Amino acid sequence: MHKLETKIQYKDYEKGEFTDPEFLNFEETCHLIDHFPWQDQTLKSEVSLTGPSILIVDLEQNYFKLGHYFSNKYIIYTFSKGLLKSFIIKELSDYKSYLKLFFEGKLFPITEGYQSHYLNPFFIENFKEKDFNYELSFKACIRLLLFPELFTFVLIILFSSSFLINGDFYGFLFLFLLSLPFNSVNLYLFSNYFKDSVNKILNVSKGQDEFYIRENGDTFHYLKSEIKNIEILKNFNYKIPWDGYSVYTINFENESSITFTSLLISEEKLLKVFPHIYIIEIDKYIPKISHN
Repeated sequence: MHKLETKIQYKDYEKGEFTDPEFLNFEETCHLIDHFPWQDQTLKSEVSLTGPSILIVDLEQNYFKLGHYFSNKYIIYTFSKGLLKSFIIKELSDYKSYLKLFFEGKLFPITEGYQSHYLNPFFIENFKEKDFNYELSFKACIRLLLFPELFTFVLIILFSSSFLINGDFYGFLFLFLLSLPFNSVNLYLFSNYFKDSVNKILNVSKGQDEFYIRENGDTFHYLKSEIKNIEILKNFNYKIPWDGYSVYTINFENESSITFTSLLISEEKLLKVFPHIYIIEIDKYIPKISHN
């Protein structure tokens, strides 16, 4: 029988994170599934599209995914062109007849007892592998620069509407100049972070111990297991216009360190991909990064 691509997903992995990709025939895939550490992996693991599972992908990018379910049951997902179907099986060995049909090219081998889900393009995130590169992007620039500036602009318009209605140009100008010191800090930090983030890529995922930073063509590899702590330099006052600006310093056991900013990766995402690591938060009114 022909071979299809298989991938493994463990319980600590995030959407789009898989490991050990290889092309296996039906018998080899069954061996992989039967010897997967289901008991250890499903312990304290949520039932979700992303979780302990085996993924099989055919040549036309149709997906068959076997994962765990409640009450020691298992669930089969099939996904193609935005359509997701799921089917619960009582015993692990029950998957074989459905998997065999999938290998034979029958996209939705389950004809009874399945649940069909609404078409949703975001379902693909649970099946398609992600590159986990964090780099300078338009979205990150919008997140840090535009939203605070736009919020301040809206406040100016609201508070100065009476001045504009009465034709009081100097009243409007006063409010505008009053906002400049706050916006200038935001612009300064954005410029400071932008300079550090150009030509820098952070590649990291939640479930993998190894991660790397690529800067100006050079790649530096690191291990999460060798991290001593992570320092987060930021202003603790969330009401300021430059809320969201943070400088991260990862300190390793060998006394070396690396530094990057929230323009590369948000603090929320950083804490997600570096779990179980001691975090030190440092309050700094203007959390700028020093360029070497």
